Amino acid sequence: MTEKPVVSCLRLLWLVISFSQCHAFITAPIVKSTILSRGKFSYRDNGLREMDRTSALMNSLTGAIVAHHSAVKTRDIEVAIKFYSLLGFRVEAKFRAGPARAAFLTNVPLADKENEGRVGAPTQSRIELLEVPAYMLQEAEGTRKRAIDLAKHETLLGLNHLALDVTECIRQRRIEEDMVVPPEEVSGAQCSLYGLQSWIDDLNSMSIATFGKNLRIAVSPDKQIIGSTVYEYAFLYDADGSLIELVSAHRERDTVVDSGWEPWDGSGFMQ
Repeated sequence: MTEKPVVSCLRLLWLVISFSQCHAFITAPIVKSTILSRGKFSYRDNGLREMDRTSALMNSLTGAIVAHHSAVKTRDIEVAIKFYSLLGFRVEAKFRAGPARAAFLTNVPLADKENEGRVGAPTQSRIELLEVPAYMLQEAEGTRKRAIDLAKHETLLGLNHLALDVTECIRQRRIEEDMVVPPEEVSGAQCSLYGLQSWIDDLNSMSIATFGKNLRIAVSPDKQIIGSTVYEYAFLYDADGSLIELVSAHRERDTVVDSGWEPWDGSGFMQ
C-alpha cells in the first residue's frame, strides 16, 4: 500500500526532467537568437569585439600616419632645385644620403583658414632630391641620362608620378585677373576662361624668363570626372624626365559618377 505513492512520485519526477530537457532543446535556438538580438554575450559578439579591438589597435598604431615626402633621383641637384622652384618649392634642408647629395624641398602655401576642408585646400608638400653621383651614372661623353619615360611605358609597376594640386594657384590667379566669382555660380564656359592650360602657359613664361627654358609637356591638359568632382589634369617632365602631374579641382557636380571599374575595355590609363 505504501509503495504506490513512491512510484508515482518517481514517475512524476521523471516526467518533469524529461519535459525540462525537451523544453531546453526546443527553446535553445530561440534563446540564442534573443541573446544576439539583445546584444548580450555570444560567440558572434565576441568576434565583433575582437574586430573592434583590432581596429582600435590599428588606429593607435597607424592613425597618425601622414605623407612625409616623395623622393626623386636627379643627375644634377642644383638644376633640379631650380626646376622645382618654379613650382613653389624651396630648400628646407641639405644633407648626405650615402655618397649622394640630397635635399628636402617644401612648398609653403598661403595660409587661408576659410579653405580648410574644401576640395583643393592648400597643404604643405615635401620632395626629397637625391643626386646620383657622376661616377655611378657613367654617362658616355656627349650623352645625358634621363628617367624612364613612364608616360610611354604603361606596363612598368611601382611608383609612377608625383601629383601636385594647383587648384588654389588657379583660384588665386582668377582673383588677380578680377574673375572673382563664387565657384557655385561659375558656369563651365566662364570657368574655362582661366584654367589649367592658362596656368601652365603662365608657368612656362616664367620658366623662359627665369631660366631660358620651355617646360616639357608629357600629357596636355584634359578633364576627368572622379566621384562628383570634375578635375583638370596634365603631366610635365621635370629636369630629369620624371613625371609630374598637375591637378586642379575644376568644379563639383550634383551627381556622383560610377567608378567604372566593371566592365573595363582594357585600354591604357593615360590618354
